[in-house]
Amino acid sequence: MPEDLFIELKEEEHKKLFSIIQSKLCSKYKNCNYVLLKCPKYHAQRLFNQEIRFTIKELEILRKFADISEEEIENNIENIGNHEDGTIIKNPRFPFNLKDIIYVASHLMFDGSYRYKKGNYFYVHETSLLEYHKMRLNNFGEVPINFIEKEEQLYFSYTIAFIASKLLEINDFRSLKVTLSNKFKILVKENKELLDEFIKAMIINEGYIEDKIRIELGDNEEFVKDIYEVVSVFYKLNNLRHRFRSIEFKKVNKKYVNTKSWIIEINPTSFQLLYESINPLPIDYKQINFELLYKRKTRTWSQRKVKQKNLS
Repeated sequence: MPEDLFIELKEEEHKKLFSIIQSKLCSKYKNCNYVLLKCPKYHAQRLFNQEIRFTIKELEILRKFADISEEEIENNIENIGNHEDGTIIKNPRFPFNLKDIIYVASHLMFDGSYRYKKGNYFYVHETSLLEYHKMRLNNFGEVPINFIEKEEQLYFSYTIAFIASKLLEINDFRSLKVTLSNKFKILVKENKELLDEFIKAMIINEGYIEDKIRIELGDNEEFVKDIYEVVSVFYKLNNLRHRFRSIEFKKVNKKYVNTKSWIIEINPTSFQLLYESINPLPIDYKQINFELLYKRKTRTWSQRKVKQKNLS
């Protein structure tokens, strides 16, 4: 976890921690922990009085000195967050699952926004997708969220996106700027479940499911090649291709701009594995098409096998 996050312990655990510290330092003063944290005495006293929250770095120093287990501390955290009140997650559900961290990062890449120290949101255009995000974000604890229906934007605690950015070493999530860090690549290449979270977010936000599964992305060639590299570890893909299209950007005195988009297609031989790995999709119409494609392809393969046996 990033060391500059802020944590507040439950009152009884907080008292226990400082009681042990005072005892081991042979001191009755509230600010005696300053010698451990190498901080001003007024800061140490404010921590003692719970007027301010610990940083993770400070709490870890005090925990080790008091010889309290990480598990005990995790089970007694009241909240975690950044500076602003709107970022605070109450009753966090530690330890956070890496799959959920990948889920957040992936949706920010494909259809979200992350602005350092300012905020973040997912674009949400379906009720079923909104409920999916609420359910997934709930895995982190009591996460502050705010859905702006008119803008189709689901704002949620900046703390979660901040953690995802730091842990996965991805600073820029903008679709035309983002690339996969080496750390992200290693994680998803070594763990198919993590890769499936990434692929699922990509199909939810950028996928077309008809007679094939196609993902179309903007002109960010490095990102597209990163995707191709990691997905190919477990799934077969068709050859990467691109096309140019004209997009209207001015409604009065119509003007158009030509843009390049990249197309990634799942090879039919991987449909069954993909379906069994990421089903169901949280967007109703995509899930219906996903199921129809899966049934059609598996039936075709089954018939093909029967014909091969008859020929033999």
